[in-house]
Amino acid sequence: MTLLSDKKTQSNHVVISQSNHVVISQSNHVLISQSNHVVISQSNHVVISQSNHVLISQSNHAVISQSNHVVISQFNHVVISQSNHVLISQSNHVVISQSNHVVISQSNHVLISQSNHVVISQSNHVVISQSNYVVIFRQQ
Repeated sequence: MTLLSDKKTQSNHVVISQSNHVVISQSNHVLISQSNHVVISQSNHVVISQSNHVLISQSNHAVISQSNHVVISQFNHVVISQSNHVLISQSNHVVISQSNHVVISQSNHVLISQSNHVVISQSNHVVISQSNYVVIFRQQ
């Protein structure tokens, strides 16, 4: 797994705080561009399985709080439109498995572009706090 850094603009913080495992497995492109705060805090199982396009466009408050198993299986287009902060709080394992494009679009830009599989596996807490740069993880 390699870590590349590139100058981009991201307004405010992105924090990913996880207890137990988080696996993000993606084929094709993932674009995450964010303004304000996005916090993903996870424990227990959450599975989001998507084929084709998923667009999450956010401004203001959206809270998704989940305990135990949550399965969201989506085909074709899914649009979730919210305002400003987005908090996704879950318990145990989180698996996001996507085929084709997933776009999370907010204002300003952070691009995480992945080809083939990207696995982020974390035990206990991992904080990714970014200001004015882009981190691209690739597994070749």
